[in-house]
Amino acid sequence: CASYEFQCTSGHCISGSSRCDSDYNCMDSSDEDGCKCFTNELTCSSGRCVPSINLCDGVKDCEQGLDELRCGELISSGGCIKSQFSCPDGTCVPWSSTCN
Repeated sequence: CASYEFQCTSGHCISGSSRCDSDYNCMDSSDEDGCKCFTNELTCSSGRCVPSINLCDGVKDCEQGLDELRCGELISSGGCIKSQFSCPDGTCVPWSSTCN
């Protein structure tokens, strides 16, 4: 790959600006591995970020299926857990922080 590109684990090269943009550009999703997750994303044990919209959708996005566990605790709109409020921008904040 060129110096301005990111090399996927598969060997494929993508634009460096596509790394850690919450969009899987590598076929193996390695461009999102090890990135800091946004507040409305789940961090897998590998460091991969899974957007809240992909939680409890029947597809294991985390290697060990963490994104498909505890689905009964999730609110269907927004993907936040019951102890969190879903903001219009998709972020989840604790109910205790909604009035400050």
